[in-house]
Amino acid sequence: MARLNNGKLVDGNSHRGEEIIRSIPHGRRAVQIHGKTVKNLDPYKNYDPDSIRRIRVMPDRSKGGYFMPRSNASRRMIHEQIVAVSENLFKHHSDIDYDDINYDWMTVERYKLPQGWEPKISPLMIIFPTEYPQLAPVGFYLPDRARSPHGHLMSGAYHGASDAPVHKGWNWYCTYVNSGSWCPAYGRYADDWRKGDNLFDYFVLIGEVLASNE
Repeated sequence: MARLNNGKLVDGNSHRGEEIIRSIPHGRRAVQIHGKTVKNLDPYKNYDPDSIRRIRVMPDRSKGGYFMPRSNASRRMIHEQIVAVSENLFKHHSDIDYDDINYDWMTVERYKLPQGWEPKISPLMIIFPTEYPQLAPVGFYLPDRARSPHGHLMSGAYHGASDAPVHKGWNWYCTYVNSGSWCPAYGRYADDWRKGDNLFDYFVLIGEVLASNE
């Protein structure tokens, strides 16, 4: 395990980003600094001692970016999770549309809404933060014609959610994962993401909040 001293890694060994991230205390995050450029660590990258000397531990933040260049690891993980969700939660791959270039979004074309909602079948969109899977999506989106039996459906986006869809005929459903409670798994092999929080868990959350008035 990587060792820290005054916020710096000092053991003189190479470490994988995943190992460094796990060693950081709750509420803090490790970043690599090059001049004025600050980058979050890549969990799949090996950092040599010289690179590690530029790593610092900073306060954590919960605001994610959107529609920015995404790491190859993030794109691969989103692709694997979308395919798995399509095969297991929805009857046909044609029910799913998604961004297959930067993997910024996915849409379930025919999502069955719970009792009390109108219409009964509706498109549903998820926007992935650039930092996914480190950060969970913030809420989700339904067309502005959708009618909620218990509110929470808004014409604006809050809590760091992207407002891009609300300018294109979508409303944002206000729900979000509490800070520190989203625990994804980092791994070098396909399907390692199943060991932690993932898109299946997020769809469970979606089903729960759509059916609840709490």
